[in-house]
Amino acid sequence: GGKTWFLPENNRAMEHSSVQQTYPFAKGAFPGASQEGPLEVVDYESFVVEVPMNRFQQKNVSGIMTAMERVLNNPEELRRRRLAMMKYAVSFTYGMGEDAHVYEDAFSKILSVLEYQFV
Repeated sequence: GGKTWFLPENNRAMEHSSVQQTYPFAKGAFPGASQEGPLEVVDYESFVVEVPMNRFQQKNVSGIMTAMERVLNNPEELRRRRLAMMKYAVSFTYGMGEDAHVYEDAFSKILSVLEYQFV
């Protein structure tokens, strides 16, 4: 249950996965986890552009342009979203350089999730 960013083909109301179940390290996926620390979670809603749709609009994607233009035409909102995305960008990379151990990259996030679930 919960908010979804995916409309399933079968259109059955309860047969979908929530944002927390679908996207890695999502805010709300780990009860008790803080925004800071080893299991810092990603607040996708702080940078994702949401397009309101319902099951009858699946083949009509015209709302995407409207939603994107609304953000692109608002410099403050665009900057806010960019900064939020920058905050989480390293969570989706795998460190390769000599300083890779310094940052909480995707591999360390995966280890933190495993530790959270099994310890």
